[in-house]
Amino acid sequence: MRSTAPRTGTVVHPLLGTAVPLSVEGGPRFWEQTLSAETAPYLVDHQVQSEVVVPAAAYVELGLAAAAVTHGEKPYVLENVSFQRMLSLSASNAYNVQVALTEQGEGRMGFQVSSLQNVGWIRHAVGTVFANGELTAGQKVTHEAPPQIRQRCPQVIATQENYQLLRQQGLEYGPYFQGVQELWQGTNEVLGRVVLHDGPAAPIAGYRLHPALLDSCFQVLGVLLFAPEGDETGEPQTYVAVGMEKVHYHRPLEREVWAHGWLRKREGLGKESRIGDVVMMNAEGEVLAEVKGLRVQRLEGGASSRAIGEEWLYTQDWKRYEGAPLDHGPEDGEGAWLVFADASGTGDALAGLMEASGQRCVKVAASDHYEKLKPGLFRINASAPEDYRRVLQDAFGEAGDCRGIIHLWSLDSTSNEHPEHALQLGSQSALYLAQAVPRQGWRDTPKLWLVTRGAHAVSQDDSLSVSQAPLWGFGRALSLEHPELQTTLVDVLSSDAPSQA
Repeated sequence: MRSTAPRTGTVVHPLLGTAVPLSVEGGPRFWEQTLSAETAPYLVDHQVQSEVVVPAAAYVELGLAAAAVTHGEKPYVLENVSFQRMLSLSASNAYNVQVALTEQGEGRMGFQVSSLQNVGWIRHAVGTVFANGELTAGQKVTHEAPPQIRQRCPQVIATQENYQLLRQQGLEYGPYFQGVQELWQGTNEVLGRVVLHDGPAAPIAGYRLHPALLDSCFQVLGVLLFAPEGDETGEPQTYVAVGMEKVHYHRPLEREVWAHGWLRKREGLGKESRIGDVVMMNAEGEVLAEVKGLRVQRLEGGASSRAIGEEWLYTQDWKRYEGAPLDHGPEDGEGAWLVFADASGTGDALAGLMEASGQRCVKVAASDHYEKLKPGLFRINASAPEDYRRVLQDAFGEAGDCRGIIHLWSLDSTSNEHPEHALQLGSQSALYLAQAVPRQGWRDTPKLWLVTRGAHAVSQDDSLSVSQAPLWGFGRALSLEHPELQTTLVDVLSSDAPSQA
């Protein structure tokens, strides 16, 4: 049984908490903090549809803090940050929040923020962080100074009226998150002067990008992101941050900063999603931090419509997914997919579908020896860890242009009578694969899909393949220890290869 009692030790950061001692070296690093409306009272001033919600800016600060504690104070870059679940706080609940940092090689680290709730760990944010090697110590980056930007932004926006508009859209900010003091708008750009509320509940010491200050800078960009007229029905809509392409952190934000934001073209994003960039600087135009590709998305169903299990789990209900049309394949792009193909034909059928949509695939079959049969087709010894590293190197080289990895070998072990065989093709091979991928040191880590058949019973009449269930337990642990793989677990029912594909 896991204890949820707060850990004792030196608090290295107001939000990061204390380091979790581990019995082994060289693995992920963890920090834990009991987070509540009492331990971080300024967060109460950030509400989404009348519910206290931890802001996306807090997860950015946690990623930077974990990197700085591990590798020292320096400029950092956060990349491919994804906000996956909201974390709601109230006067009556406190969550054990854990930050995990995993070395990926070549100075890159994957970070993940999760909270321990009634049904286990819930992941809230994930991304990659690394030191900015393009900047030397003390080097300054300059941006166009605020007075020059103001000349292009003639429209003065009353800040209190703007906060009233945000309230109508379901975003309610108290004093600590009402940092925007002045606003000017131009053609597709906006400038704001932002000041952190001076109060005991939100000291700026110890922070790099204080969540209340950074969120207020996002509010400046929100002048362009949030249309006052709402959607096509005329009803105000709530938009929340769902991801960021990059965050360039140069040095800590000062209590007063200037935020310059602009929108990108909305090609292919649709009405429910918008994207923009924002630069944070001082009065002289020296850049302190910048966020590229801040993406916000319309909140469907309210802040309380979180995934099953984030509060109380009453029952689990399965819904049929009919699948996408065959002409709706993966997104276009360079590189190839790595398919660990089963002997029953699902991998071949899947590769055929993907290749018909313009994708490239490399297939790997389970065997007792290593062999390259032809370009794009390999056999490897399923029990040899070195074969997994070898096939990654032979198929993709140093460039690492692997778009994703789909593991289907478990589909060949549906019988419960041979657990050793199921273990070899299931969680053991997935373990060797998960160890091999980070060791390649590729700039972009491919996503991983682990596929089973019959590991879950959807109806009472369904037969279970108990031998495949361990792969689901391994996959859940893998998502915590190696968040950069963004592991997805898939369970299929049909025994027909084309249907499974």
